[in-house]
Amino acid sequence: TCLFSGMRTRAAVDLINGMLRFMLQDVSGVAAAVDLGCGAGNSTELLRTALKSDCVIHAVDNAPSMLKDFEIRSLANVKLHNISIEQFELPERSVDVIFSNAALHWIDDHPEQLARLSGMLSSAGVLAVQMPTNFDAPSHRLVSETIAEGPWSQQLMDAYRHHPVLSTSEYHSILCQLFEKVDVWETT
Repeated sequence: TCLFSGMRTRAAVDLINGMLRFMLQDVSGVAAAVDLGCGAGNSTELLRTALKSDCVIHAVDNAPSMLKDFEIRSLANVKLHNISIEQFELPERSVDVIFSNAALHWIDDHPEQLARLSGMLSSAGVLAVQMPTNFDAPSHRLVSETIAEGPWSQQLMDAYRHHPVLSTSEYHSILCQLFEKVDVWETT
């Protein structure tokens, strides 16, 4: 076991626990869920444990190497989708949970994407999303400064994502337009 494995999954565990509190611990109506940016399946395995065993989970990622690692887990009722988050379409009419741990910060236009995702949810559906907000941390500022000042700045500036997430209050405003009940928190 890796010394840091608990720290690596801590945000996913916190998100699942927050989702369960939001749902008042009642997962009986959850028949289908989506894990966006599932990677090698660490978070999906946690989600699988939290939901009913007959709940179908659609695990979405566009990195074939990650999905190959995921397949080793052999999780019951999980369907893998090798496609980007932006291009993913539901095979069913709707799902009851959309879960994403540390993935949405890699995509653009969060207001549009959140609206699109909310349209995939059943009437009582839950959107549970976690994104890092440490882009102003000294380490990230140093990377940004190094890119801007180095001889490689021209080649890297277009690829570097300076501030890929909005503020907590901006997400709250967006989500309040999409959902009747919203719970937004920030962990430091």
